[in-house]
Amino acid sequence: MTAEIIPIKQPDHLKEIQSALLLLKLFNMEGGHSPHVIDEVITKGQIHAEKLRAQLNRR
Repeated sequence: MTAEIIPIKQPDHLKEIQSALLLLKLFNMEGGHSPHVIDEVITKGQIHAEKLRAQLNRR
């Protein structure tokens, strides 16, 4: 299973990214999912969210 990051360009999508990351963290706490894959997705999402924040701040 691999994670795919879709480019996000709208300001309101940042909240959706943050909600998705929170959901992944909860899945990780509950168990039953590969912690390595979930951690990888969380890390990629956080990096992408930071890039989006930087783009939004420049506008």
